[in-house]
Amino acid sequence: MSDSALDFEGQSVVVTGGATGIGEACARLFAGRGASVTVMDIDAGGAERVAGEVRAAGGDAHVSAVDLTDWPATKGAIEAAHHWRSTRTILPILRRIIFSSPTCATMRSTSFFFCASAKLSRRER
Repeated sequence: MSDSALDFEGQSVVVTGGATGIGEACARLFAGRGASVTVMDIDAGGAERVAGEVRAAGGDAHVSAVDLTDWPATKGAIEAAHHWRSTRTILPILRRIIFSSPTCATMRSTSFFFCASAKLSRRER
């Protein structure tokens, strides 16, 4: 894989579970590769810590405290991520189970369904 395949400059990435563990590592990785990162987590303090550290390192990060099992909250969070950085490309990176196109993983099937549904509803416009 070429290095340019790992360049996310000008793209937005949503990382769920971004306050700790794999989600935190993904947020840092994408920010380090130039992406604007929305750190989503039910743990607002942890998400703010990660986003603050990303910004301190020169990255672009935003916090979204959301319970992904709550459909209206999830849809609103995805909408807010689109409005925060008005880029057409937004990759939801959800932790745990890996899917392709775009890469998605999640801890609970309900969380995945709501996040994917919110993303798909944006495509229908």
